[in-house]
Formats: sequence, structure tokens, C-alpha cells
Amino acid sequence: MDAKSPSGQPSGPQHRKRPEMARYKPGMGKILAAKKGDNGDTIGVQSEDVRHELVTDAKPPSDPRSDHKSNNGNKGANNSNGKKPDIKVYVPPKPAANVGQSGPQRLMEPVPQAGAATTTAAADGQQQQQQQQQADLKTSLHKIIDEASLFFENLLVKMQETYGFVIEKLLAHEYDSDAENYETLKLVSISAQKIYLYLGDLSRYRECETKNSTFVKSKFFYLRAQMLAPKNGRSYNQLALLAMYQNRRLDAVYYYMRSLAASNPFLTARENLLTIFDECRRKYELNERKRNQDLEANRRKRREELESLAADKNRLEIWIRADGTSAVFANYK
Repeated sequence: MDAKSPSGQPSGPQHRKRPEMARYKPGMGKILAAKKGDNGDTIGVQSEDVRHELVTDAKPPSDPRSDHKSNNGNKGANNSNGKKPDIKVYVPPKPAANVGQSGPQRLMEPVPQAGAATTTAAADGQQQQQQQQQADLKTSLHKIIDEASLFFENLLVKMQETYGFVIEKLLAHEYDSDAENYETLKLVSISAQKIYLYLGDLSRYRECETKNSTFVKSKFFYLRAQMLAPKNGRSYNQLALLAMYQNRRLDAVYYYMRSLAASNPFLTARENLLTIFDECRRKYELNERKRNQDLEANRRKRREELESLAADKNRLEIWIRADGTSAVFANYK
């Protein structure tokens, strides 16, 4: 018969403490399942949010051998009362997928920074706006050039109709100096030359937009201006500009000299001519300095070779034989 304590409760190994019921805490969500003990008491719950069992009266197992010994020692005492042995099983908690959310955890995609995207979009928009403005300005410039060229061409036609001359005959100097309107034709030729100079300048502005342009149209107008008034040096100066655009320095020097030698010289040509001469002088000095450095390097190298040959010529070789005798040989290379 089992001994009882003064309070009337059985004492000894047969006494087993009643496990505590799991308490529900706020935020656990809906309880999905509850685990019952051998005597019908709740020892664990499973929550929808936490999704792991809460064990109140269980501890992690220690050494299995020690547990086996303790179970064998208490086997007889537990079976003596006809009750099932009290076996406590440790249930490890399951890892929470995402506390506070049901279902599997979702991977968070990196959110691009709004500031960087806004800055990039603003820069692209500003660049497109600048390109559009440049295109509009270029279109407007071409329109102005075309309208101005058309104006001067119509003006030249109007002059021929008003003063009764043909520009081709005026270019070929077919009009006789004894004609009644010869003085008028001289003034008309000067005006026509200015018109051709303006047409040449407008064509040059238009052709500068094209890469590797040959400036054929502008040169055509400048040559016509030179034929109408050869004593005016401005047409030669404009031809020299075209030569400079095409990197033909010798042609530019010729046209600048013609511009200065004319009866009505174009004085700006002198500054342009001096600029070309100064550029040629700098290139000559640079090439001359480089040539002198190369000559000095060659002389130094030749001097070192001669000194090396002289040293080899004066060298003496002394040979010592095994018997102690020696011999001297001179190098006469």
C-alpha cells in the first residue's frame, strides 16, 4: 500500500504533477490543434500564426543512455499501480515562415529608388529638349539662308531687267568701252560683284554644316565676283578662306597675296597671311630642333663606337701557362 503524506496525497514515485494547460497569448491567431496528455490534459497547442507547438511540461531530451536507465528504474514502480508510464516527448518548434502573416514567406524584391529614377528621367528629358532645340535652330538657320539666297538671286535678275544688260556678257567683258551706258555698266558690275560675294558667303555658311564639303557652290560665286571686278581684293580673300577650310595652305598664300596686291586691297588678308607664315615658322623650328637632336645623338653614338674600338686596339692579353711561363698578345683589330 502506498504511503500517504499528512495532507492525504500519495507520496513517492507514483505521484505525478498535473501538467499546466497552455495559455493563449494575444497575437497567436487561431488555434489549429491541441495536444492532449495521457490523462486528458492539454500540453500543447498549434497556432495559425506561429505554427509551432507550445509544450508546457516537456524538456529537451538529454543523454539517451541516462534516460534509458531512469526509465528502467521507474518501470516497476509505475507498473505496480497499473498506470501507464509517464513518458515526456520533446517536440522541437517549427521555424516560423513569417510571423504575423499566413502562408509561405514571399521574397521581397528590391525597390528602385524613386530619387535616382526621377533624376535619370529628368536628365533624359532635358537632353532630348536640347537636341530638339538645336534641330529647330538649325532648321531656322537653313530657312534664313535659303530665303536670303533667293532674295539676292531675284535682285540680280531685277537689275538685268532694269538696266538692260546680260550678266554673262558682263562676265565675258563683251561690252565696248565706247558704249553710251558704259559708266552705268561699270557701276552695275560693282553691284553685281557684291551680290555674288553675298551669295558665296551664304553658300559657304550652308556648306559648313556638311562634313568634308568641297565648297563648290560658294567657290563658283566667288570666282564670278572676281571676274566682274578683278581690281577688288575681297573676292581673293574669300577664295583664300575656302583654301584654308580645305587645309591647302599654299593656295591660301597665293589668294592672300593677290588680295593685297589688288588696286583695292583687302587689308585683313595681311593678318591672315602673317598667321600662316607664323605657323610655318613654328613648324620649321620644331622640325629643325628635332633634326639637330637626331644628329647629336648619331654623333654621340659614333664617338662611343670609336672610343670602344680604340680601347680594343690598345688591349693586351697575358696568358700564363701551367709551367709558370707567360705570353703577351696584343689586339690589332
